[in-house]
Amino acid sequence: MLTAIVLRSKIMFGKTQTKCLACVAVATLMKALVGLALPSIQIPEIAGGFIGPISIAPTLDLRLLSFSFMFFALAGIFEYGRILQEDSDSIL
Repeated sequence: MLTAIVLRSKIMFGKTQTKCLACVAVATLMKALVGLALPSIQIPEIAGGFIGPISIAPTLDLRLLSFSFMFFALAGIFEYGRILQEDSDSIL
């Protein structure tokens, strides 16, 4: 939803886009780090009445972590673009 706000906005480099992208980055980072705090429990299928070993391990989702870094980078690019746009508007 936050990325839809960025796409539908009329202003290319605005403060709202930067804030939305930063919020998405923080949310994905928090979701990636929750995997470390709350371990996932995996129970294999029951085969002939025998239950295999139960594994409990904290996981770090590298895909979400990379998405978070990507959104932080996009937020930085949008902020830099906003600063350049304000500078060029003040020159003109």
